[in-house]
Amino acid sequence: MGNVFQSVAIVLAVMLLFLGFRTGLVVASLIPMAMIMTLWLMNLLDVGLTQVSLAALIMALGLLVDNAIVVSETMLVKLENGSKPIDAAVEACQELIIPLLVSSLLLPQHFYPFFSPKALWMKSWGRYSWLSP
Repeated sequence: MGNVFQSVAIVLAVMLLFLGFRTGLVVASLIPMAMIMTLWLMNLLDVGLTQVSLAALIMALGLLVDNAIVVSETMLVKLENGSKPIDAAVEACQELIIPLLVSSLLLPQHFYPFFSPKALWMKSWGRYSWLSP
């Protein structure tokens, strides 16, 4: 847990440093909120905190932070071009919904061996006997 808290603190510091205080604070506030909600739901569903669940949580937080940075940067560009704040937020989300959804759905499958393209190719050649039914 100490490593998790250290990594969150480092990400928070980097967000505040490179995105500016206001944008960095908004993006960085997603991390503790997502962690608290995830741990609360895990407790509610009686899911144990294991190495695998921590790795999944860290990967999910990485996706969340990446998506938040992309959306906030797009919003800032639209604000600089003269859009109203609400319009900039709506336009940025509408513009990025498909690319962010696709990247969020495709990236985790590379970490799951059964669905990765390499594992499926190897299974078709019979090299992963543990994947065979």
